[in-house]
Amino acid sequence: MGVVGVVLEHGHLLFGLVFLVLVVDETRGRFSASSAATSGRLSEVIFLAAGVAMWIATIRANSAPEFVVHSLWADALLVMGSVPSARRAGLLTAPAWALAQPVAVVASGLLLFVHLHGSIAASPGALSHLMMGAALVIAGAGAAAIHLVSAAGRRWSVCAQLPMVVFVALLISYPL
Repeated sequence: MGVVGVVLEHGHLLFGLVFLVLVVDETRGRFSASSAATSGRLSEVIFLAAGVAMWIATIRANSAPEFVVHSLWADALLVMGSVPSARRAGLLTAPAWALAQPVAVVASGLLLFVHLHGSIAASPGALSHLMMGAALVIAGAGAAAIHLVSAAGRRWSVCAQLPMVVFVALLISYPL
């Protein structure tokens, strides 16, 4: 395995661990009132750091499509980290901004569909990308749907974390 393969392998593992921390943090905040306040802020910092890391990884892209897809993922991570803080500060007051994170998750999933590495029939990596994309689309759409229902229905929001757990497992076990 060459240097690029090692970097890719560790990059997927690193981002998988980052998303695992995010899922645990988000779930922890749903069940504990005392951790709910710190939960969101930790996630925002992690999203911002992951966005910066993704932009750094984008520099190493070996083709224009790779550059575009990775830079859009970096932008989505930065949006997911910055919009909640801007909403708390009163800079983004429209109710639609509450859907920024779920929409960014869906967009990230759709990007995985165009980021396939070869034929899904012949390449385990392409099949993995397809499954990760499906998990993100389901997670983002589920989170958006749960947000749009009444506050009583939001107690089920932890269910939107289940596809994220699948995404994390696929990302950590990504084949080269």
